[in-house]
Parts: sequence; C-alpha cells; structure tokens
Amino acid sequence: MMTTKPDDLMKTATQQVVDRHFEDMYDEERSEAIWDYLLAEKAEAEGHLEVAQILREVAKDELKHALWMGKIAEKRRLEGNSLETHLRNALNGDNNVVSREREIAQMARLLGREEEAATFEQMARDELDHVEKYRQALEALQQRER
Repeated sequence: MMTTKPDDLMKTATQQVVDRHFEDMYDEERSEAIWDYLLAEKAEAEGHLEVAQILREVAKDELKHALWMGKIAEKRRLEGNSLETHLRNALNGDNNVVSREREIAQMARLLGREEEAATFEQMARDELDHVEKYRQALEALQQRER
C-alpha cells in the first residue's frame, strides 16, 4: 500500500534525488576524466608538458570520483538481484551494443569516415569478446552452484 504521509513522501522523494545524483555524477565524472585525458594528450602533442601533467592529475581525480559514484550507484542497482541475473543482463546488453556498433561502422563508412568506421568495428569485436566472457562467467557460476 502506498503511503500518503508527508514525512514518508518527503523521504521517498529525497532518496530518489540522492540516488539519481550518484548515477548522474558517475556519468559526469567519467566524462570529465576522459575529456581531461584527451586534453592532456593534445597539450603534450603541442609541447605543453607542464599543462599535460596538470590535466592528467585532474583526470585521475575525476576518475577516482567516478569510481566512488559508480560504486554507490551500482550498489543500489545490485540490491535484490543475484549475480546470475546481472550476468544475464550484461550478456543481453552487450549483444545489443555489438549490433549497434556494427551499424554505426557501416554508416561512418558510407560517409567516407574510415577511421571512425574501423574504431566502431573494433569496439564491436571487443564487445563480442565481452559477450563470450560473460557467457563463460555465467557457465562457471552455474557449474559452481550445482
């Protein structure tokens, strides 16, 4: 039965805001870490070694923040589900990614963007490898539980 008590409603709403913030910050911090690493590479390529070092330090902190946020957000997602369920979900998700990356590679190739097409094709191959590894992990888990 759903509650209509103001205190319960406020607690539920607050919990949703906090939980969502961890997921948002995970995405944001991860994105900032990657961007700072890319900027550091650019700075280094242009001969700005001190700037590159500073940007890498910032990127490391951003990655650390992403890991913190990811651990908390993932803890919320993992509650109530078995490892087997998560492995099955990962298998399905990566299968979808393989198809998507292959399609995008074809589109990039149609646009004459061969380097991008090759990158997407490599990502599809990597994701296909992940599918196989998830299958292996699931089989190992099932064997152990027998």
